[in-house]
Amino acid sequence: MAEYMKEQEKPLALATETDQIGIEESNPSPVEHTSRPNWNCIICCGCCAAIFLILGMIVLILMFTVFRIKEPILKMNSMKVQGLNLLRNTSLPPIVNLTVKADISVENPNYASFKFSNATTSVYYDTYVIGEFVSPAGRVEAKKSVRTSVTIDILVDKVLEVPRFRSDFGAGILPVSTFIGIRGKVKVTDVFKKRIFVQMNCTMNWNLSSEAIQNRNCKTRVKF
Repeated sequence: MAEYMKEQEKPLALATETDQIGIEESNPSPVEHTSRPNWNCIICCGCCAAIFLILGMIVLILMFTVFRIKEPILKMNSMKVQGLNLLRNTSLPPIVNLTVKADISVENPNYASFKFSNATTSVYYDTYVIGEFVSPAGRVEAKKSVRTSVTIDILVDKVLEVPRFRSDFGAGILPVSTFIGIRGKVKVTDVFKKRIFVQMNCTMNWNLSSEAIQNRNCKTRVKF
């Protein structure tokens, strides 16, 4: 009877072990099942972060190169006055035409064109305006410069009205200044654009005997 009981227990034990193995195979470890999605999520987040970092670096580089708007450069290359010797050779200044010819250049250091409206060039003797010239609107392409010639007719009547004219005429030197103002706009994109006002003020002495321009000093200011 005891042997019969042992034989009955053995199949039950084997069946139980087999059932347990089958259950374990049909239900894999939950740790093994959830580990793969975590790695995929980490890789995806890392790729997104790398893309945003690269895009940020590109935008930063563009802001300091292409999208950075620089100041246009305004230069007075040369200036010449015609007719001053006629004033020197007379006791009283005759009614003659004095002409000022100036060579002016505008340089655009930006990666976009610089468009500007009409520019006014004024000539001052003391605080009196003795001549003006209006240049037409224009455009300076990216990384290029434009030169223009300006001819200004001086109003002799205005020169004679200046209180200090006789003393300066006797010394043979007329202290004169010029002012040029250019308003324009640099537009890289609809977002990166700026309105610019470039102005140049020059002081100089006109020599009545040689018609030479002496001690010319020009200063440029830019306002955004």
